Amino acid sequence: AMDLADANTYLGYELNVPNSGASALSVISIARSDASGATISAATVTFEVTFSDTTAVPDFYRYPDGSSDGASLISQGGTVEACASGAAGCYSVTSPATSSFVAYSANTTSTGSDDDD
Repeated sequence: AMDLADANTYLGYELNVPNSGASALSVISIARSDASGATISAATVTFEVTFSDTTAVPDFYRYPDGSSDGASLISQGGTVEACASGAAGCYSVTSPATSSFVAYSANTTSTGSDDDD
């Protein structure tokens, strides 16, 4: 995980915030490759993340590889659910594609692109 301000350093491009009131909690970037080294992005991925400083379910946005504009993960067929462990602030996130994800404070309204990867 990284801070939103560090995206350009680590990813090579900035990540646009979906609206001016959004507060990024964390950036998670997942990269996968096959045995020959080719990038795998069109495959479902599930990960768990825990936030100690939020009481509402964060809004997750997926940023396709190389794109500064994210789209609501839910609008792309993804899911965000409480972890099976029941741990406070823990979320199981499933996305139909691998890329970078940003968790924003809850109730974010998108003004960015909803284009698929």
